[in-house]
Amino acid sequence: MATKKANKVGVEGRLDNLKAQVKELNGQAVNVSDQLVEASLETGEKWQKLMAKALNQGTTLFGKQQDLMFSTLEELKAQYSTGNKRFKKLVGLDATRVRKAERLAKSAKQKATKVKVEASSLSDLAKDDLKVITGVGPKMEQLLNDAGIFTYYQLSMAPIKDLKPILDVAGPRFKAQNPADWKKEAKKLA
Repeated sequence: MATKKANKVGVEGRLDNLKAQVKELNGQAVNVSDQLVEASLETGEKWQKLMAKALNQGTTLFGKQQDLMFSTLEELKAQYSTGNKRFKKLVGLDATRVRKAERLAKSAKQKATKVKVEASSLSDLAKDDLKVITGVGPKMEQLLNDAGIFTYYQLSMAPIKDLKPILDVAGPRFKAQNPADWKKEAKKLA
């Protein structure tokens, strides 16, 4: 019996010793957790200060970039205006000539729409390569197509008075073209 009592006392002593160690470890874990929480709070405060500073400086930087962009745009506008005036003076454009050219272009567009040949659909027309004709390049071919002229036959039958506005729409470098020559070539090709 004495051994049983001694074993019981030994087990209880070890159990008490184990409880004490667990209590001590639990206390240390609580202390470490408190230290981690405090360190996290300190680090969070430092990050908040840093981010506030970065945000403040970023806003200032953004404002300066915006001012720089607007001043650059104003300078470009001034240069464009000056350059535009110089170009008009160099070329000899004045407001009355510009308005007259705009009126001519508008009237040419209206006349070009009258030249269009009515067709039920574009698939009914066999498109010819109008660029084969001397003086007709890709741009002029597109303008002729826009006016409804897709074939050599249509070009050969179009009145010269209706082809002149198409040249006016094309611009000043096309004014030297003679639509009568186009009609002759188109008649041969048709």
